Amino acid sequence: MMLDTLTQDLDMLKLIGDSNTQTSLLKVQDLPMKGRGYVATQDLAAGTLIHIASPLATVVSEEWRPETCMGCFAFSYPKRMKVKTVVDQDLVAWWQRSVMKKSTVKKPFSLGHVAFCTDQCKQNYLETTGDDAWYTWLTCMYRLEHYTPTKTTTMYGSDDDLEDPTTVLDDDKALRMYLDKLWDRAATTTSTDDLDDSDRTMCRFIVSCLVQHKTSGTDFDALWDMQDNELGHIRHLQGSTTEIQHAMHLYQHIVSAMTSPIKSASATVPVVLGPHDLTPGLFRAIYYREMANSFGLWEQSKDGDAVTDDLELLGFGIYPSAVYFNHACEANAIKIRHGRAMHFYTKRAVARGEEVCISYGNVDAPFQERRQRLLDHYHFVCACTRCLSEL
Repeated sequence: MMLDTLTQDLDMLKLIGDSNTQTSLLKVQDLPMKGRGYVATQDLAAGTLIHIASPLATVVSEEWRPETCMGCFAFSYPKRMKVKTVVDQDLVAWWQRSVMKKSTVKKPFSLGHVAFCTDQCKQNYLETTGDDAWYTWLTCMYRLEHYTPTKTTTMYGSDDDLEDPTTVLDDDKALRMYLDKLWDRAATTTSTDDLDDSDRTMCRFIVSCLVQHKTSGTDFDALWDMQDNELGHIRHLQGSTTEIQHAMHLYQHIVSAMTSPIKSASATVPVVLGPHDLTPGLFRAIYYREMANSFGLWEQSKDGDAVTDDLELLGFGIYPSAVYFNHACEANAIKIRHGRAMHFYTKRAVARGEEVCISYGNVDAPFQERRQRLLDHYHFVCACTRCLSEL
């Protein structure tokens, strides 16, 4: 079992019960000045497995796609993953059945770095995904990879009746109306120009969420329960429109990639996400909930529970049931990734009714540096016991 350094002082890990039992150890409760969070429903010993979270959607960073298994996130650098994904007749048949009257596919073609570590890992992943979600996702990834963008001019219309954003930052309703007006006025004359690696990674993540929304609406419902960080993010940036324009840029890129005519050497790629699946409101809901709600997918140490500075951040994902773990710089719980799942353990004994917290990122930095990082990335001023003691 791969454990991080936070578990080195634990004598053992108590793996107890199934997911229902684990869930019963925690409950979501409204907490003063902190929103909702998990609290213990009974006394918990150190090393107890208290929760297992599954992802709504995940993405591998552009940099590490060739060396990372999209099923279990095994990392094989400098070697590439062995099991490639190639479009086959099953996908062609799905196109014919679901979105096309006839197929123009003449021969199989590659879908870039969509790969797994083993055939069994791929089979395990497909068994939990379903044909519609898998084939829709494959089609969308091919479109993102093969869409050729051009330069564009993004227009926001006349600003005569738009408020100065700095005047509405403290008013939720007014700020929301201001943002809605900006998004309503946004128009693009052509498709969007190229993106950097982080933008391409974000586009693949958002499209993965959109595919989940289209093919598994019930599972997607959990997203709406998460904190929407749009207003907090815009306030943190003092109303700057640069970030808003960047978000619109990503949205327009996705719309163009999903709906423009795209042909491979052997096929005309169908449109599987239409305009009704790509609304600005749905994009904003995903984009601004990913902020402060996603979990990093880190390379796992090959040396037992040792963690070194050269471990790579392979990607990120949204784990709906895990967002109720609030932060503390001296946390009483830890998270450890096992394949796609996030396992959460108590680091020390936790009393019934006590809040169960994890640490968001590295908390070894000095107080001011630590607090500023949390403010910049998660938009809150940490007031945990440790921070208050170091004021």
